[in-house]
Amino acid sequence: MTTHTERGLSLVELLVAMLLVTVVALIIGGLTKALGVLGITQFAPGRYERPARARTLAIEYAQAEMEYLRGLPYHRLRDAATCTVPGAPPPLPATRRITPAGGGEPDEPPLPGLFAAADIVIRDYEAASGCGVRRITIYVYRRPADAPATPGEPPGAFFLRADVARSPE
Repeated sequence: MTTHTERGLSLVELLVAMLLVTVVALIIGGLTKALGVLGITQFAPGRYERPARARTLAIEYAQAEMEYLRGLPYHRLRDAATCTVPGAPPPLPATRRITPAGGGEPDEPPLPGLFAAADIVIRDYEAASGCGVRRITIYVYRRPADAPATPGEPPGAFFLRADVARSPE
């Protein structure tokens, strides 16, 4: 009598092994999600729900807005009452509010939908007047209740503040 030994897995053994691996993977995935709901792990289904991501988006927006304003000719940032430039188009308003729905110039960077509003405030830098250095402050607000009723009023509970100075050419 000869004995025959088989090598390898039968189809049934292979299916049972695959079923066990799938069940273990589903259990681990469910456990990770449950721990995230409890706040034990950093599970967040949406990329905008993470606080670090919100800070990054606010900083990216403020940097893009500052670059946009730096790229404008100085006469667009001047105070129209004290600095007249013959033939120049009107300057931007000294205070304006941008929302995710709009409110900015056509080429201006859009405010990410995660934020309620951004106020852009353009004023004379310190005691300068006329056509001197202008200070541009950007306030980003997370919730509508955080923003002041009127842009330019003392800022509410802003999420991010950024400042840049711009001098005439």
